[in-house]
Formats: sequence, structure tokens, C-alpha cells
Amino acid sequence: MWPSGASQPHGIIASPPAGHELTPEDPFLHPDSSIVDVTARLARALEDRHLRTPDEPMVDADSPATLISRDMDLLAACGEPSRLTSFFLESVDCPGVSSFDRVNWRFAKYRIVELGKTCSAIALGIAAITTLFKAQLYGLPLSGSISLYQSTKSSFGELLDDQAQEFGHCLVVVFLVILFEFAHPGDGVSTFKEESQLFLERLRPWAQHPESHSELSIRLIIWLKILQTVTMRGGGMGLMSETICCLLPNYDGPFPSIKPPTNSDLGLSPHLHDVLCAPVFDFYFRLQILSGQIAKLTHYHRSRTTGVDQEEVSQRTAHIKSRLQDLWESRSAIQRETPEDLRDQLAPRLANAVTSLVGICNAAYHAELVEIDRVLGDPVTKWTDSRKAIHQTRHIVDDECTASDATKTEGLNPGYLRPLFLYAIECMDKEENQWAIDRIAQIRDPIYRSKFFSTFAKELSDAQMRKERRVTSKYFYI
Repeated sequence: MWPSGASQPHGIIASPPAGHELTPEDPFLHPDSSIVDVTARLARALEDRHLRTPDEPMVDADSPATLISRDMDLLAACGEPSRLTSFFLESVDCPGVSSFDRVNWRFAKYRIVELGKTCSAIALGIAAITTLFKAQLYGLPLSGSISLYQSTKSSFGELLDDQAQEFGHCLVVVFLVILFEFAHPGDGVSTFKEESQLFLERLRPWAQHPESHSELSIRLIIWLKILQTVTMRGGGMGLMSETICCLLPNYDGPFPSIKPPTNSDLGLSPHLHDVLCAPVFDFYFRLQILSGQIAKLTHYHRSRTTGVDQEEVSQRTAHIKSRLQDLWESRSAIQRETPEDLRDQLAPRLANAVTSLVGICNAAYHAELVEIDRVLGDPVTKWTDSRKAIHQTRHIVDDECTASDATKTEGLNPGYLRPLFLYAIECMDKEENQWAIDRIAQIRDPIYRSKFFSTFAKELSDAQMRKERRVTSKYFYI
């Protein structure tokens, strides 16, 4: 898989050795193929000098290949920022955000790159998340990206301590660190689950003046709130502390869009995009706030040991469900149009973007109705709103797969992952379950782990059909 416009660099070996068959995961297809080859050669040389016996255990973190890969990644990050920048702009995504706010996500990355030219903490954050995505994409060691991540956090402390630096710069680093931890959950406590007094002292006065915040800062706050919701699901504990979440400012919509970079050929009017898509994203953001409240009512976060507990959960759920229905009734006019009508009225490229966004946002709404039934623990055989919701989800996804050229060439929009996963584990019918599993597998971007989730959904669904009841779905947040 090649980033748009990328070409294989000239390395020590311009083509693979004889008899070496290329595969999509092949290291020789990696944009840093010269680094991969040098790493392999040095690793082999060092291993020859330190031969293991068959009984000697494998060494992972300190192995020659791992250490060399880490150092080469660090050198690449410092010496060839343009290569990392290109990959960051073209290939780094944020699950739960970029599919739903694609244009602003694209413009935000350009703005972040510009800020990184004068702020070392931001530059390190870009290098860390980019190196992580490249390692995950090409199956490379993660040691280099983790080293850059640690360096980013150290530099962030210095940035916070410099009162002359704008807090907006600090916020960019916060987002990059949280995105890294989202894409690569570690064994330790997330950075912003622990409350730094210095960070709180910088955040508190800044948050009290939302009228002075830039378009980029507003978007980053909105996206951080979405990521917090996503990481609270399925038993997750979130990536930020409750204190930090409470201090984050609330903005009244519509949210200002990020201005496009100068001298850019977008091929699509940002103003036209705002008119059509901004209200849809506003709907999605408000939906995610309600979704976070639903997540806190699951048995992972809320006691269910007494009848009083269960009754309180039922009452709160009913209130949230009422707010969900109000949100649905107030959805934008563009969401009320059928995909066929949108395609008839809009130019093909614009129609594809709008119908895809409407589809994933509407499917996200139906997913919350399914989640509510799982929170309440109603029998899966009972005909409730979740039954209707999964049928609506299938209709939306089938339409996208049938009509969208992008789906045929690029795979299914990752925004459908959670609705399809809930569809699969809510079904008690093998044919419907298999349909959802097959659709999940059509999501190609490796950062979304579609192979794992399709397998997990199948195993979970099979267990439910055997037991004829819902079983726990705690694993990764999705």
C-alpha cells in the first residue's frame, strides 16, 4: 500500500533478491526500504557475533534488530522530516474523528505541520505518531515510535513550563500524545489520566476564555472529547482524567471550520462543504456526548448489585434515550434526504462525500439504540428499538456498498466499524451475523484492526447463540 504520490526511494537494494516474492506487507515496499535493508544487514551481522544456543530465550526489547530499528527511526525523524511530514499528511488518521470530519482533519494536519516548524515538542509528536502508523502498517518494530513518544512527553513538560508559549501549542501536543496512546494502548496509565498540576494551571485560565480560541484549538477540544467517549466504551477508562474533562471548554455550534492552507488545490469548495457537511458533524458530535453518558451506565462503570441500582440505571437510560430521539428529530435537512436524492442533486464527487458522511452518522445513531438495549440487558429475542436499528444499519451499509465507487476501490468507510460490530454481536441469526462480519472485513485500513474485530464479532456472536443470551463484549474500545 503506497501513500498518494509516494515512490520507492533508491536504497542499497533497489529490488528484492532473486526468488523473493513481493507482498503488500513486504518491507521492500516500505517507503524507507533502504533503512529496512540496512537494519536487516546490521542485525544479521550482530547476530552472527552473538549466536544463541537453542535453549537460550529470545530477547525482544534489547535484540539487535529492535535496537537498530529504534536508532534508525530516530535518525530518520531528525534527518528526513519531509518524508515523515508527507506520510503524516497523507496517511495518519484518527479513528472516531477523521471519517466524520475529513476536511477539517486534513486542514488541521497542515496547520499542525506548520506549527511543528517552530515548536520542537509538536515536531516530535508528529514524528512519534507517524512512525507508529508506519510501524503498524508495515509490521515493523515499535521501539522507534515509543522512543519518540517518550521524547515528546519530555519536551511537552518543557513547553508547559515556558509561560511565553501559547497554550494552543501545548494543546496540539496533548492531542498528538493522546492519539498515540489511542492507537497504541500501553500497559501503564495514560499520560493525562494522571493530573499534572502545571498542566491544570495552564489549562484552567485558557479554558475560561473560549471566545479567544483558534479554529484549530476548538477542533482539537471537540476531537479530544470524542476520543474520550470512544475510550470509555467496552469497559475502557478513557485517556483523560475527570478533572481535565470537566475543565475542557464547551462551545456553542456551529463550530468554525479550519481554514485551508494557502495556495492549495482542493478540488472542492470549503464553503460548499461547510454548508452541506458541518451540520452533519455537529449532529455526530452531540451524539458522541450522549454516547459517553451511555458508556458510563454499563456494568463496567456502574454498580448493578441491587434493585435500586438497576432502577436508577433504567431511569437514566430512559432520559438519555429521550434526548437521543430529540437529537434525531432535529437532525439536519441533508440527513433527511435519501442517498438517491443526494446523488441526483449533487455533482458525483460531492455526492459521494456527503452521502458517505450522512451514512456513517446515521448508522452511528442507530448503534446507540443497540447499545442502550445492551446496557439495559433486555433479552436479544425481544423486539425492541435495537431490532429496528440493526435493520436500518444494514440498509445504510448495503446502499453504500452498492452505489459508492470509493467502497469498491478503497474499501468500506471505517466509520461503519462500530455499527457493524454491534450489528454482528446483537444478531441471533447466522446469515445476518455473517453479513456483518464480511462487511467489517471490507474495512481495509490496518489502524482499525478490522480482521481482529470481524473474528472477535464472530466468536462473541457464536457464544451468544450457544447461551441464548448476551455475553460480555469487553475488549478493545471501538
